[in-house]
Amino acid sequence: PFAEALEDALTAKDGQERRVQGAGLDRRRAFGQLYEELSGLAFRYYFTLPSYYVLVMRSFVTLEGIAFAADPEFNMYRNSYPFAFRRMLTPRTALGRQLLRDALLQSGRFKVFALFKEQGQKK
Repeated sequence: PFAEALEDALTAKDGQERRVQGAGLDRRRAFGQLYEELSGLAFRYYFTLPSYYVLVMRSFVTLEGIAFAADPEFNMYRNSYPFAFRRMLTPRTALGRQLLRDALLQSGRFKVFALFKEQGQKK
């Protein structure tokens, strides 16, 4: 079903990451190709995306195309990561701040420290 179709869309037949058609670039760098594959799945499995989501994705595809024309080594993900990371760590709502706190903290301590401690005890 859908999960298998999604996996097929994101991987090549030999289980490796797909490459951008004809360019030999890393599959994760091709936001446009990812958009096309996800759009195909939406039509195939009859699910809809909010119009603002589609508009933002199309904007990214356009910007990525312009950036690729100027710099063939451009990577949409690498270049947007600092903004996305900063945005993720500064939620605007009380609920967002609480969710971030719950995701990062356990009993007032960072969960990563609890994981390190847990891993140390297993060895």
